[in-house]
Amino acid sequence: QVLAKARVSDRVAVKRFPAGTSSGAVTECHVAYVSGEQFKNTNEIVEALQDAHVLTVTERLSAGMIHLYIHRGQVRFDVDSKIARDAGIQVPHALARLSADS
Repeated sequence: QVLAKARVSDRVAVKRFPAGTSSGAVTECHVAYVSGEQFKNTNEIVEALQDAHVLTVTERLSAGMIHLYIHRGQVRFDVDSKIARDAGIQVPHALARLSADS
């Protein structure tokens, strides 16, 4: 499933897209979380969103700008600043410093 956040006025709207939803349907958002259920489509979804300036969050280390994973029972994340920069998204230094890669 893909979760997408879109800013509507001063509110954040969360939309759920069922597995198999075309990536084109998700391009109108600011943040897209591609869940583990979509592993076989993760790269395709992330690639389709690359030019849409959408921050992508995934559970797969090889795709997306922010990668979530479990380490010793805790949720950790890595930030791939290069992928973000290539998509025209600037990741704040404070967030990048909190990344497990730092």
